[in-house]
Amino acid sequence: MAEQRSARLIAAQAIGPETRLLKFALEDGNSLGFVGGKYIIVNSGLQLPDGKTCKRAYSILSSDCDQASFEIAVRRIGMGSSFLHEFLLDSEMHFSGPWGKFVAAGPEEESIWIFATDTGITAALGLVQGADFKAKLVRTGLCWWVQPRSYFLPESFVRMKVPLSCGRFRVEVAPPIGDPARVGVVQTLLTEQLRQGLPCRAYLSGDGAVLLPLADALIAAGMPQDHIHVETFFNHPKRKSV
Repeated sequence: MAEQRSARLIAAQAIGPETRLLKFALEDGNSLGFVGGKYIIVNSGLQLPDGKTCKRAYSILSSDCDQASFEIAVRRIGMGSSFLHEFLLDSEMHFSGPWGKFVAAGPEEESIWIFATDTGITAALGLVQGADFKAKLVRTGLCWWVQPRSYFLPESFVRMKVPLSCGRFRVEVAPPIGDPARVGVVQTLLTEQLRQGLPCRAYLSGDGAVLLPLADALIAAGMPQDHIHVETFFNHPKRKSV
């Protein structure tokens, strides 16, 4: 069983029509011990209809230079997120982690493409703010593919979080989640990216229904599979039965 940890809510603000930005501090000055790109799993203590405890994963979108506190962004979409939207200042939150393999890898001189869809931008923001990623930023291109009208996080907030030394940052408009056109639009964006040359490494976060075909296309273009790092936030790939 994963170790249960606790942190206290020290700041909260509405940062979009459906999104709340939360900052937690660990008790007694403990260290979270995370690197950019990892996530935590929040235990709400609430019971789901199937009898299981409601637990939800959230990427840490603050820099790993601060290990005593951390930020997450929560879009209200269900029981777990509603729990955090109603969470009161100075309350104690229980969680496990940090978890995940969406972290800096490979030599510093590699060219890198980060493609984040929708809420997956939080994993990308944690990644590019990480100490281990600092030397890679100048050769990094980051694209946030997102629906318009301040879906999830304001563009101004995201731009503030992206380090100035990042080589390129662009925001592209995405069709609604579930739209069959999404995969085709992403393939067009990839074609544009490949005109500039195939990156050495790619980090993909967000909609699994889009990212898995994108990863296949990168492999077909010549990128080694182990150079592609994928973190799905929703539409997760089905596990193969044994």
